[in-house]
Amino acid sequence: MSPTRVAALVLMALCAGAAWLDAHSPAAGALREKRPVWGLAALREQGRPDVVAPALYLLYHDPRRKTLDVVSLPPGVPAGPGKRTLADAYAEALPGGADAAARAMENAAAEALRAVPGWPADASGPLFSVVVPTPASARPGSPGRTRARLAAAAADPFLWLKARPTWEGAVLTRALRAVPPEGLRAARWPAPELAPAFAAYLAEGRATADKRGVVTVEVLNAGGPPGVALKATKVLRWAGFDVVHFGNAAAPEAATSATDRVGHPEAARRALSALGCPRAESLTALEPSPLTMASVTVGGDFASCARLRSDAGEGD
Repeated sequence: MSPTRVAALVLMALCAGAAWLDAHSPAAGALREKRPVWGLAALREQGRPDVVAPALYLLYHDPRRKTLDVVSLPPGVPAGPGKRTLADAYAEALPGGADAAARAMENAAAEALRAVPGWPADASGPLFSVVVPTPASARPGSPGRTRARLAAAAADPFLWLKARPTWEGAVLTRALRAVPPEGLRAARWPAPELAPAFAAYLAEGRATADKRGVVTVEVLNAGGPPGVALKATKVLRWAGFDVVHFGNAAAPEAATSATDRVGHPEAARRALSALGCPRAESLTALEPSPLTMASVTVGGDFASCARLRSDAGEGD
């Protein structure tokens, strides 16, 4: 038999095997039925795996909305009865090595997520755990950088082999590559009392509890020149937002951003668009009793917002 014929037969066998695995994959089945799938990603510091616990993220993909929520899971997230946390799960398993500790942390996170009241019952997962090495200087990093790092990792067709090879992981990484840039959404896991509301946010695309019509906003100057918060307030009010407070931020920020406080990320993004910087980062961080729906922080790059530049008119 010629080498060409052998290669063709091997290729056919591989394709047949892949088709069989796809047909029997819970992840592939969920995606064919347009049901959400979720997994976990661990960002590890390069060169210090035994010293620093990985930064853990929930990846929640909804094929109906073509969205991928990248949710940071702080070490203090409850991971069981009492006051046990993800950090505790990591520390308890650390004597067995960094890999065992990371696994224990991820397993604890998966159990904690499934136990949240209202967690989407039709969501399949966790399907895989991606380990993405990251420089110490980039950790924990901004939400935008984290999303970009995970998106770049998902673009690697061999990521699932480099991490923990499973067919489920291959299916999900393939699906993540199809998520458009505007479908990538950053969020932070909230306090325990807000976990059910956040689960609803993941399932429905927004928190269902908030029924406010007019978008209320606060504006904070964290790096722009004096008066830029007032200018942003005027621009936003002109665009129909109800700016209930403006002033200075507690600490300087290099980049302009917006934070969604109620589970309506589109409100935060609309505020950024009104200021002329639609590509600035936005983050969903639910609060128990937020004073506003969104908070806009004007950073040192304020000139990247077209309507905040010194040459922009007040009402343009």
